[in-house]
Amino acid sequence: MTWAANADADKTSVFETAMAAYDKKDYVTALMMWLPLADGGDKEVQFMLGKMYLEQQGEAKDVDRAIYWYQQAANQGHHEAQTTLGMMYLNGEEVEENPQLAAKYLLLATRNEYAHIKSAIEIQQEVEKIKIDETADFEKGMDAYRKQDYTTALMLWLPLTVTGNADALYMLGKMYLEQPGERRNPLKAEYWFKRAAELGQADAQMALGLIYFEGKDIQKNLTLASRWLLKASNNTSKSVKIAGRNKKPAVSAKSRKKELTPFNKGMIAYQNKDYVSALMLWHPLAIQGNTDAELMLGNLYMREEGIYKDPVLGMAWYQKAIAKKDIKTTKTLGLMYLYGDDIKKNTGRAIDLLQLAAREGDIEAQFMLGNIYFHGEVTQQNL
Repeated sequence: MTWAANADADKTSVFETAMAAYDKKDYVTALMMWLPLADGGDKEVQFMLGKMYLEQQGEAKDVDRAIYWYQQAANQGHHEAQTTLGMMYLNGEEVEENPQLAAKYLLLATRNEYAHIKSAIEIQQEVEKIKIDETADFEKGMDAYRKQDYTTALMLWLPLTVTGNADALYMLGKMYLEQPGERRNPLKAEYWFKRAAELGQADAQMALGLIYFEGKDIQKNLTLASRWLLKASNNTSKSVKIAGRNKKPAVSAKSRKKELTPFNKGMIAYQNKDYVSALMLWHPLAIQGNTDAELMLGNLYMREEGIYKDPVLGMAWYQKAIAKKDIKTTKTLGLMYLYGDDIKKNTGRAIDLLQLAAREGDIEAQFMLGNIYFHGEVTQQNL
């Protein structure tokens, strides 16, 4: 499995390197890197080779090879290759008009898209069925737990933990903490609470914070206690209500709009220059992978003067968000490099980042790149 993962990573790296060469119109480098992958059956590469042979000018253009690679990709179910061939034969673009072949490839494309949609629906239906089954087993476990039949509850809840059912994880921790005699096991309770808490289960976050705060059953740790109690206080939603808890009154849509999320609270603090509060609110979110929080931490450390100015730390938070392909952060850093805004001007890096954002569909990045290439002021003009 490790070898396969490394092989896939190497393959992806080669493809991306070739794409970079292709974007720079260095077709020789792209061709040399893509051909082995195409011969090995990579349909995405086969499609790109077809596109490359068709786009080149003069003698380098080769319609026959373009058709060959499009066909190779199309025969493997590549939707865009199928559609491209169908439209070429339908309109007589670069090839002789051929309604029969047009119909053939467009039919393949239609079936391919239909199969994709159908597969997505079937997967969603299967997921919903699993959720229903899990809910039923969870409730059966709750019935056993109320009767103090802990063995049955354990047997019903343990399989649910494999699929990451946060409420089952929490109840296992609660059960190990509440059982009498030798069956009571605070260390196991801590383990299950922690797994549930990391999935955002509010009761587990509170329970974990309390056992660290009190230090009765496990070693006292006020740092961890503060961390989990802060998460619990910021966590206002739960996927499943634990039986026996009083129901909260319904909240109207109008009231919900007035509720502030921890991120928005951090934005208000940041605008008021209360950077300590902003940091405390954003940092837990960023640790959990919230790209908006990562972007704002990057801005805080990169832009604010005084004790908070730390460009290295700011760049680290930007990179975390960019690694998750967050468009806003990618574009923000690209524009900073382009204008030398709080960072040393770097036109090449700016264009690279703006291209990443543009390919993900960001219209502002697309517009900026169009201007850059049209005017040719910061890089070579390329109409």
